[in-house]
Amino acid sequence: MRQRRWLELVKDYDCKILYHSGKANVVVDALSRKVSHSAALSTRQTPLYRDFERAEIAVSVGAVAS
Repeated sequence: MRQRRWLELVKDYDCKILYHSGKANVVVDALSRKVSHSAALSTRQTPLYRDFERAEIAVSVGAVAS
């Protein structure tokens, strides 16, 4: 059923879907994995974040409420 919904979504577009096995598609595989240090990566201060602090603009870092 899930594939049927995707087929309905993409059938009107001129696209070509290519299959790559998991071993060959390492970039996507790496992006789909959870990492234990992802929270540390998201709280690292960037130059833009520091510029916001200097301008006294409040920046919220963390999960987005739905």
